[in-house]
Amino acid sequence: MPRIRIKNHEFAMSDVARIAHFSLHESLLFMGAPKESNDKTFCLGVGIVKTIQKGEEFDLVGIDFGRGFAREIYVNNNHARRQIYTLKKGQLAWFYGYMKVYTLEGKKKVSMFAKGFQGWFVPRNMDIIKIDPNDIETMTEENESKINFIDELLKGEE
Repeated sequence: MPRIRIKNHEFAMSDVARIAHFSLHESLLFMGAPKESNDKTFCLGVGIVKTIQKGEEFDLVGIDFGRGFAREIYVNNNHARRQIYTLKKGQLAWFYGYMKVYTLEGKKKVSMFAKGFQGWFVPRNMDIIKIDPNDIETMTEENESKINFIDELLKGEE
């Protein structure tokens, strides 16, 4: 573990490479690296939901984390299966779960399993209420003078 010395005090610095890894060109963060081929690693990501497939034993959700293709995420946890209803195709969503690395035909493969999802709500035109310009209040002189006073104080510090 690297150490740093500042004014006769020595501090230990954690090695960031051991804490988290990221997937290149994707918004996918891995909390540590798997030590063995059967080890699990927690991961967190934000992406666009591409596909949602319901099954009897498990569900499949395809999320594009930024590379242009959807990664398949297996959902067999009851809690995560209920959270699929917060997802909509084409909208952003959080993904939290774990990944498992395995070797198939000499190539390393990754499987992702969901612990939870959270869809990001994006309002449509019909959801946005038209604002009446008459409902907007004008700023009072007292508030304007406070803002001007703060501006003068900040200009004096430069």
